[in-house]
Amino acid sequence: MRVAIMLAQPELDRLKPHYVDVILEFARLTIEMGRLRKIFETTPMWFETHSKASGVQIKQHPGVALLNETRRQWRGFAAVLGLSPNADRNLAPGQGQDDGDGQFA
Repeated sequence: MRVAIMLAQPELDRLKPHYVDVILEFARLTIEMGRLRKIFETTPMWFETHSKASGVQIKQHPGVALLNETRRQWRGFAAVLGLSPNADRNLAPGQGQDDGDGQFA
């Protein structure tokens, strides 16, 4: 998986035994997002229903909610693994390091 190269970088150092489950779930969610996206290459994300009581209603395909939830979970795991833009900023050189001149030095 292409993410293994990123996780092996010394700045992240996430290829450790205690990250196995997190990496596995991240990979599962990545595959699930791809599967759901593939569905919407051929299936519209919206559809119409017709009834006498409410007339025409435009509804979201149930798979859209699944894709959104999967994407939300995926983003959370990406942040835990240090693969989000915010995590990338936090891992920048010098970020969070005390130069020794602080009040508690």
